[in-house]
This record gives sequence, C-alpha cells and structure tokens, in this order.
Amino acid sequence: MQNNKDESDSLKLPVFMGLNEQNKEVYADLAKIPHLLVIGDTGTGKTMWLTNAILTLIRKYSSDMLKISLIDCGYVDYFGFEKLKHLMGPSGTDATGAIERLKAIDNEIAERYRRMSQLGVRNIEEYNQKSEEKLPYIVCVIDELAELMVNYQKETEEFLERITHMGRAPGIHLMVATREVMPEVMSPKVRLYLKSFIAYGIREPRYDIDYMRAYLDGVEPCELSKLGDHIYKNEFEAPIKFGGRFVSDEDIAAEVEKLN
Repeated sequence: MQNNKDESDSLKLPVFMGLNEQNKEVYADLAKIPHLLVIGDTGTGKTMWLTNAILTLIRKYSSDMLKISLIDCGYVDYFGFEKLKHLMGPSGTDATGAIERLKAIDNEIAERYRRMSQLGVRNIEEYNQKSEEKLPYIVCVIDELAELMVNYQKETEEFLERITHMGRAPGIHLMVATREVMPEVMSPKVRLYLKSFIAYGIREPRYDIDYMRAYLDGVEPCELSKLGDHIYKNEFEAPIKFGGRFVSDEDIAAEVEKLN
C-alpha cells in the first residue's frame, strides 16, 4: 500500500483505502488485490468507500482506458455518476439486468483471452504494448450482492467464479458490496471467490454473527462503532483498520464534470 497520493500514482489501479492512525491517506492497487468484497450494515460507509474508490480510479484514467460497470440494485446510491463517460451503460439496474451485465463481462473476458492469444501475450499490459487498439481496464462494482443471490444464486456464483479466476490477466476486476451476512448470501463459494474484504460495522444481536466471525477469519466488525471506520483484510496479511472520508454529492458532480 501507498501512504499518499503522489506515491499512489505508481499503482496500476489505485483505490483509496482510508485514513490510517496518523490521518494519512492510504491507497492500494486493485490490480494486485485483485477483487474485493465490502461488508457492513446500512449507513456504516460501504457506498462511501466504493464512491471514493471509483473517484480514485477515474482520476487516474480517461474513459478510453478505464470502464466502470456499475450495478446498483438499490437504484439511488450512485446517481452522481450517471453522466460519467467511464460508465458502461446506466448505473441503476434490477437483479435481472445485473445478471445480463455480468454475462456481458464474462463474454468480454473470453474475447480478451482470444485477442491476447492471437498476439501471444499473457495479460492486458503486454497486449496494450503490442496492439494499436488498446484495451481499457474494466472495474465492475456490484451493490447489493444479496439482491442477486436471492434471485439468481447459481448464476451469480458461476459468474463470480469465472470473473475472479480469469478476470485479472485481461484487466477485469470486481468490487462487490453487501449488507446481508447470512449464509444464503455470504456462501462458502462467495468467500472462496472473494478472498480480500473490507468490513464495516455489523450491529448485534444478529443470528448469523457467529457465522460472519468465522467467515471473516478473526476480524470483529461489531467493534467498529465510529461511522466510516473499517477493516481491510487480504488473504496473506493481518487486518488493517482505517477511517473513512466523506464525499458530498456536490463533490462527486464537480469531479465528474471536470473529468468528462
């Protein structure tokens, strides 16, 4: 991770992780993570984290080199991005539309592997060095996972498996958020596919809190009482606690207008 904005410029896909104990901005490279789950109750900061992550990404790349597939099953959380040129279609969708989006990304992965094979390269960076027609990175943001798992569990798990297993090399990454922590949503397969996560506060009592504690491998989201506080954990390192950063709707609108 990088501890300031200048250092983060060296990252392929920089995302704002949060503020450390010294109140310094910390960034990570989504290209290395390479897929991420964001968990927490409504109002704890999940959407704000994803908003900050999207803003960091679009500051790095123009719409020619970065595309955002924004699947917002809540319909209202990301309206500030509606005019963003980086978007692949409108931001709001229902579960059926979300599955169609995931299917399109799955097809894009297959097409990119075909094109990489033709050039004899292994990843998007090598492809873009050799090809005159550049491939943009694609970041798929899903908020809320429960909507998909309730209506299309089998299809959702199959798409998550293929995207997480095959998406990194051709430059396609996932950031998935959920407020529901019951086993029907946070299935063992989801845990297997999305090994790195950010956890926000989860209020007790919850009948499924013991399941969530086991799922989060020792992280205690119930201890996060301050709004915006969250913990980042990947599969290889100890958990790291961060504070949040608020971004207003006016800030988002101004940023989108500037970048467009």
